[in-house]
Amino acid sequence: MSASTPRADAAYGDGCVKPLDDPDVSGAWGTTSNKFKFHQNIDTSRSKLVEDNRFKPAVGDESLDELSVHSFSVNTDRKVQWVCDMYRNWWFRRVSQVECDSRIKWAKLEDCKNGSKANFCYSLCHFLIEIRCKDTKEFPGKTLHEIVICMQFFLQKSGVEWKLLDDEAFVKLRHTLDNLMKQRAEMGVGQRVKAQSISLGQEDVMWMKGILGESNPVQLRDTVQYLLGVNLALRGGGAQEVAEAWSQSSD
Repeated sequence: MSASTPRADAAYGDGCVKPLDDPDVSGAWGTTSNKFKFHQNIDTSRSKLVEDNRFKPAVGDESLDELSVHSFSVNTDRKVQWVCDMYRNWWFRRVSQVECDSRIKWAKLEDCKNGSKANFCYSLCHFLIEIRCKDTKEFPGKTLHEIVICMQFFLQKSGVEWKLLDDEAFVKLRHTLDNLMKQRAEMGVGQRVKAQSISLGQEDVMWMKGILGESNPVQLRDTVQYLLGVNLALRGGGAQEVAEAWSQSSD
């Protein structure tokens, strides 16, 4: 290679030979003055960015730790507290029973971090089976599922990385919850009683007894509400009042 021929693989920069077939190389990187101007522009833009009023003063780690913690809504916190209080009352009743086996260590919520998954799963299964409403009625299956979810939220807030609905160690808890929800559904717990439809014969009786008609404003109002409920599948308060009035008159 002769001294007059530039190297094809020469790097761009100071003291390097520019390739002859690169017409744009002198625009930004060819000379030292251009490189200096380029870096000078970057420094100027950075100084303007620091002086921008859109940025607040720097915060410390305490503010970051306070905001980085996962938070729940007020209603969720109340539900979680209700579930935890109920579990603590159940736990105290369990450990104070005379017939309670002293070899069983019922899991305390405060000891979850240092406890075992198997012990907590065993305790939660008994907890779901043995709890009920204050009026001695059974909890609906949906409520039992929400109780487990609230317990999961409590573990999350406490820094316990257990997944009650995913971890293999809690498969017994999931089976218990599924079977309880099926039992409550078969028992009809928590299911709303559907309104019985009024037959055409019953409607004719309502017309004959003057419950439906157009003789006065009140009767006309009840008739309109009833017809809207029947034809538009609405079950508002007016249709319910008409049905109750018919049932009382038929007695």
